[in-house]
Amino acid sequence: MDLLDDSVDEAPFGTCVDVEGMFGDAPPPLYERFVLVGCRPEGRLRAAVTAGAPDGDVGTVVLDERHTAGDGTACGPIEHRFSCVHLLLDATVTGHRPSGGDPELVDVELTGLLHIAPGDASRYNGAPRPAGRAFLLSGEDADPLGSCQDTLGLYRHRPEPEPGVVTWVGVQPEAPLAKLLTYVPGGSAKRRRVQVTVEVLDGAGTPVDDRNLDGLVTAARPSRHDGLLDIVVADAVFAPFPSGAPAIWRLWDGGRPETPGSWTALDRTLRHVWSGIAIRRRRQDGDSPAGGTYLLDGTHVTDIEGLYCALGEAVNGPGGYFGWNLNALDDCLRGGWGARAPFTLVWQHAGVARRHLVAGFDRHLRLTATTMDDVLAVLHERGVEVHLR
Repeated sequence: MDLLDDSVDEAPFGTCVDVEGMFGDAPPPLYERFVLVGCRPEGRLRAAVTAGAPDGDVGTVVLDERHTAGDGTACGPIEHRFSCVHLLLDATVTGHRPSGGDPELVDVELTGLLHIAPGDASRYNGAPRPAGRAFLLSGEDADPLGSCQDTLGLYRHRPEPEPGVVTWVGVQPEAPLAKLLTYVPGGSAKRRRVQVTVEVLDGAGTPVDDRNLDGLVTAARPSRHDGLLDIVVADAVFAPFPSGAPAIWRLWDGGRPETPGSWTALDRTLRHVWSGIAIRRRRQDGDSPAGGTYLLDGTHVTDIEGLYCALGEAVNGPGGYFGWNLNALDDCLRGGWGARAPFTLVWQHAGVARRHLVAGFDRHLRLTATTMDDVLAVLHERGVEVHLR
């Protein structure tokens, strides 16, 4: 593996034989209970409440918090008022009751996933609660859902992920890292702080995957690999490699896979890893002529990641890439990624995708699901003639 120093334009920082502590799988999303107090529901929210049954799915609920200037909050000014926007994803009405003495108002109980942007946890965890007592409610497409006077459940402490401890095993340090090690142990934390890209290399030394890491070097000791060091990085913040990623890296060792469908047994997380490697290993020998026909085997398109794996293989062969989200697919269709529209796509076993790529909330990606119709719309808009079989 390569270590690249992000603080100086990814200058070489060292190489290592292995990395310990950077593998893991994402925890399940945290669904919480919220109450909209003194609510005047409209639209889908009103329908869920008046139906008189629990478990009414209302999708995304946008809470636009209104309060006056000068109350010490960190929200930005909008026309002499303040607006704090909160997103409840995959919200479901689980109950409701009259609110106070006003027969027109109800308290609505919801479960949902509070969207907390990276670096935004302090907004909810321990920060002073804004003085606002009015919330405008809307859906993801700005459809009105009503208003409420207050909420319960937004502002409370939530445990934050603990920083990890990572060990670079068998390190051959470059000069910047060797200099940093002179401050270990006992040197200032500032001098021992690292911002590094950990880059996975295959047997030929070609990059396969990478992750950014920010942490504090706390120890260096002789490695079991003769003449090399094991270096410990504490307080490490990083997005882990999926635990199954090394098996995928081995499939790509030395070049692109030659067997069609090598991705089909993978789960959603590893199919995404597959597409990420396919981007790096894509052919750059130009586009096939417009007007061609490509065969997409949809047998294993049981999720959106599988569709992108199958589409990449249909256009560019085993290990091929042709988008891994809708925007990337649209870019590929403009040319430069193996095929230029217009062309014909014969989608075999399309019923598999029709059953699985459906509307709703994608709990794996934690956002609105991409449907088969969404994909077909992008293809048609760029001049692809699709035959569903």
